[in-house]
Amino acid sequence: MQRVRVSSQQVPVHKLGDSQMTLSPKFRFAAIQSSLSDPSSELELSLRGEPLIPGLPDDIALNCLLQLPVKSHAACRAVCKRWYLLLGSKERFFTRRKELGFHDPWLFVFAFHKCTGKIQWQVLDLTHLSWHPIPAMPCKDKVCPRGFRCVSIPQEGALFVCGGVISDVDWPLNLVLKYEMWKNRWTVMKKMITARSFFASGVIDGMIYVAGGNSTDLFELNSAEVLDPDKGIWCPVANMGTNMSSYDAAVLNGKLLVTEGWLWPFYVVPRGRIYDPTTDNWESMAAGLREGWTGSSVVVYGHLFVVTEHERTKLKVYDTDTDSWETVEGPPLPEQICKPFSINCCDCRIYVVGRNLHVAVGHILRLNRGSTSEKKKGFSVQWQVVDAPESFSELTPSSAQTSVTPPTASAAVSEPTIVPTPANLMAQGNLPPATGNHISLNASSQIPFKLARNGGNHASWKSQITNLLFGYGLLCFVDGTYPCSLQTDPSYLLWTRQDRLVLLGIQATVNSKISPMINSCITFVDAWNKLETSFANRSNTRMISIITSLMSNKKAGKPVAAYISRVKSLVDDLALIGHPLNNAQIVTYILNGLGDEFKELAAAVRVRDTPISFEDLYDKLLDEELLCNHGVPKEEEVQVTAQLLQKGRSGRGGHRGGYTNTTHGLATNPSEKHSQPPHL
Repeated sequence: MQRVRVSSQQVPVHKLGDSQMTLSPKFRFAAIQSSLSDPSSELELSLRGEPLIPGLPDDIALNCLLQLPVKSHAACRAVCKRWYLLLGSKERFFTRRKELGFHDPWLFVFAFHKCTGKIQWQVLDLTHLSWHPIPAMPCKDKVCPRGFRCVSIPQEGALFVCGGVISDVDWPLNLVLKYEMWKNRWTVMKKMITARSFFASGVIDGMIYVAGGNSTDLFELNSAEVLDPDKGIWCPVANMGTNMSSYDAAVLNGKLLVTEGWLWPFYVVPRGRIYDPTTDNWESMAAGLREGWTGSSVVVYGHLFVVTEHERTKLKVYDTDTDSWETVEGPPLPEQICKPFSINCCDCRIYVVGRNLHVAVGHILRLNRGSTSEKKKGFSVQWQVVDAPESFSELTPSSAQTSVTPPTASAAVSEPTIVPTPANLMAQGNLPPATGNHISLNASSQIPFKLARNGGNHASWKSQITNLLFGYGLLCFVDGTYPCSLQTDPSYLLWTRQDRLVLLGIQATVNSKISPMINSCITFVDAWNKLETSFANRSNTRMISIITSLMSNKKAGKPVAAYISRVKSLVDDLALIGHPLNNAQIVTYILNGLGDEFKELAAAVRVRDTPISFEDLYDKLLDEELLCNHGVPKEEEVQVTAQLLQKGRSGRGGHRGGYTNTTHGLATNPSEKHSQPPHL
């Protein structure tokens, strides 16, 4: 028998059918009163009361209510107490959905107000096509919305926001925030090892990878790291091999693909890198893949699709066999969807979010081109537009992520990601054995020169130091594959001693005027990064300045030798900061700066079937200058031009749009996006 507590408080009670209000004592069951502190027990108790929907069994009624869109919860929970208990808390609502096996996809859109810059998250229920907000991120500073990188783990119902940049001071962040759908709340995770913005990110086998981006000194990074969401621990992985920020990234066939995107004025094909977590190695991206990656990407049916920012905003797909892109059959992106885009997918559908948060849903279908299985399969797309509410008219998307709410009961089992450890590095011969026998470098006697005060020979110095460290198996102290262990770890002392010996060896190879710069560094990688930042100036301003000088360099009456010497000097400057030009680009700059006196020669070079080398062009220019200076008759000039036009066909070839497949990319600034690239 339940105990009853009688309250002296008088409350008005209106009996149905009575015309007047009467006072009646208020009764409270102790069990109900105690359950107020335990919402779950209160819910279970309430479910034994009045029916959820009169005339329906509770299990059927509960099934109906759990399918209500979140947008309607505020209105529906006012119906009665039982509905309020079920719909008043998202955590309880999604807990019941999880118990009954409901799994509906949501599209999370990270957006900002185009006038105030205020950031917010809006969610599109892909089942009901209705919008609702989620709580604001716990971020105090005014941030640049595009500096963040967002990823989701759908099977866990989790959304992660990493990095970012403070708007007023351009200072990158290393914060990590996690949103759990079924709890409807944000939590602060352990920070990244390196603060970064405009970087690449992706999820592989439940692990979150980040790479590259902009650092605190506004230079581009080459470091990468991985987060284990279950343990909440960040670990470094192999460096990218080049400093670059990311325009776009995708996960394809268990690998992270990173592209820096096209950069005006389109003189160099963008760089791209591919990371394989099973081997912890980076490799260069195929030329066709990086050249044609001209928009935001998504992976459907195991293929990489790109919504192009140009070319009438058509959808195209990458063919790995031919290293080429093919246009997907079907109409272009609907005109209502305006740039900038954010894109993601769910099953066989692509979701493109445009300005004002209008969404285009692309239904991807496979097409059989031919009657035999050997024929290639193509794809087609049909678009459907989901208009956003008028209240979103000032919002611009920055990221879009899909997830399942609530999370699925279990995730697919996959091969574990191999994270470098001292044990497997030792097995690869990239780490001295822990026997106490440390390796001392005599770098000053093995490297014939020192790093100059102005850093003019930094590229050569870096190359020789890298080769020396590789030969001794100590490159792991540079690329971060052998991070420092905890002080409580027995290997800590071994690591510290060896690192100091490497640092000492490097200090002997720099100019005495540079030594004070790195004397305060306590680890080798700190000294290495400081020298890299000071002398390997990869800033966008420096690069553009040199390219501008190349474009404006004209012969204008100067001797050919002086003109070519100036071009060669600028080309060497680009190579020193890590942006070498190929032969075709150098020849193009030379031809563009020639005057009318060389127009016949320039025309002959441009129509050749095979490319001319820089050295051959220089010889031809000297010959032409000599002929002009000695007043050679016009007939002889025509003959020389004809001979040049007909000369050999054994050149390198392989041109496309003035670029060769050996082109090296320029560093990109993520704030300068991306006009129409040439010849795609």
